[in-house]
Formats: sequence, structure tokens, C-alpha cells
Amino acid sequence: MCFLLQDNRKKTIVMKVGEIMIIQDLQYCTPETFLRDAAAIMKTAGVSALPVVDAERQVIGIVTDRDIDKLPVQKQAPERIRDIVAHKAVTVSAGDELTFALRQMRAVRIARLPVVDGEGRLEGILCIHHLLAESAGNRKVLGGLSLIAGEILKTVTMLSNKYTGHNSLARMQKKRKE
Repeated sequence: MCFLLQDNRKKTIVMKVGEIMIIQDLQYCTPETFLRDAAAIMKTAGVSALPVVDAERQVIGIVTDRDIDKLPVQKQAPERIRDIVAHKAVTVSAGDELTFALRQMRAVRIARLPVVDGEGRLEGILCIHHLLAESAGNRKVLGGLSLIAGEILKTVTMLSNKYTGHNSLARMQKKRKE
């Protein structure tokens, strides 16, 4: 992102995922975790998703409270995370630009991205809700984020549309053309 300084020189500010990702009290589960235990971890930690990691802590997926809640109640219902998690996690690294991570979120229509190291091991998580909360309470973060506000707005709009079925951004763009 670029902006002009007072003397008309351009200054580029690039926010990295590592500046905003959640690393403290990071919660995760394994494929062997029981669904009821994953739900309890989410409730206790106040989170709505858990990265799923293998024995080497490499990310293999992510499970959300919605994944668990939408399961049918039946005798043969899945019992463990391995029964419901898709084994294709979209991840980012701490050194990736925040704009790249936001585009990834929009591309796969998700609100959380596990952050991994060079070997794919879990380092943190980037969550759009945390990003918005941090920007509201931290001037340094808000200053950096204001430069990518368009990317954030597109991501939040896409995620909202995913759950409401509306496409207000497309309608706004169509009205502008008229």
C-alpha cells in the first residue's frame, strides 16, 4: 500500500500476517479429538474454530463450531474430528502480506486462516473478527489497516454474503455504473 508524504514522496506500508495473528493461548485439536471435546475447547476458549494438527503439529485442516453443529443427530453420527475435517487446509505464513491473506480468505470463503512455519507447523491463526477488534482498539494497527481498508471491506462483505445469501457489494457496484 502506498500513500504520499507531505513532500510528495511515496511511502509504502506493508502489514504482515505476523503483526496481527493470534499466538497467545492458541487452541488446536488432532484428528483423534472427540467432537464433544473440540466443542468444549471452543466454548471454554471463546473461539469458533480450531486448527487440526497431526503429531508433528503440521496443519491438516480446520474445524468450526458450525461444522459440528450441522451434524445430524443419529446413532451412527461421526465421533471424532477425523470423521468430518477436510484434509486440505488453506494456510498462510507470518511473513505473508496481510492483503494476500485477506484475498485467500475471500477466495475460499473463510474467516480464519492457520498461520504456519516453513514446515507447515502451526504458529498462530489469523481471524477476520480478531483483525477488526484489534483495529478498533489499537491506533498503530488501525493506521496500518486503514491503508488496506478496501481489502478488509471486501473480505467482510464476502463472508457476510456467505451466510445471508445477499450480494450487497455487487448491487452497490451495479448502482454506481447506472
